[in-house]
Amino acid sequence: MLAGLGVQLGILSQLYSGMMSRILDGFDLTYPQFAPLMHVSRRREASRVSDLVAAVDLTQSAVTKAIQKFTKMGLVEVSRDSTD
Repeated sequence: MLAGLGVQLGILSQLYSGMMSRILDGFDLTYPQFAPLMHVSRRREASRVSDLVAAVDLTQSAVTKAIQKFTKMGLVEVSRDSTD
């Protein structure tokens, strides 16, 4: 029974990944870029790149590039933190 659950979860994961890839492709986004975008959209206050890195388990470089892309797309605004 437990082995069957593993197979079903594997199939579900594959279907979900494929569906998300097709949807995000229409917005010129990748699945790894989707995680920081969703994190930012759920927050009411500004986020630092380091906070996003910890929250979505991506490298600082990947998050920085994603934020730059979101900025160009008009999805987020970037501002300097006065305490940095």
